[in-house]
Amino acid sequence: MTTPVKPPSILNELCWIYGGAIVGLSWRMGVDHAFSLVYTDHTSGLFGSLMSNLLGCFLMGVLTQFKSDSFFVVNPDIYNGLSVGLLGSFTTFSSWMGAAGLSLWEYEGGNFFMIILVGLCTSFCGHIAGIAFVKLLSGGTSPRPEFLGSSNVQSRGKVKK
Repeated sequence: MTTPVKPPSILNELCWIYGGAIVGLSWRMGVDHAFSLVYTDHTSGLFGSLMSNLLGCFLMGVLTQFKSDSFFVVNPDIYNGLSVGLLGSFTTFSSWMGAAGLSLWEYEGGNFFMIILVGLCTSFCGHIAGIAFVKLLSGGTSPRPEFLGSSNVQSRGKVKK
């Protein structure tokens, strides 16, 4: 017996996204505040945003592995609320770009490009780590994401020719 899929409702989806965004913003502000207590110079906003982006991208990698789960297939509004609202607001790149722009304005241009590079690499690695984490917990033998290419080892341990 198949589970019926609810008809899409834009109002329901918007409520989930708005609710998730409010919680995500609160989480990000908490992380930023925690790092402003540790780092009292101009780097506090930068480290807080970096940690928010890293953790949020990790959680997004975890969440993407459950997208085809029957719960999210039946309730796509909840998935959109968690991914777009909650994690999209938590990992907002506008604060990261603001910190990079402040570095460009107040300091030298080399810092700006390094901040952009570190932010993109950290976010990408966090997302891959989230995918790998779920695959390892589910008993998968290879946590390597499919989009990075297939392995040259077959499931029985023999090397492909």
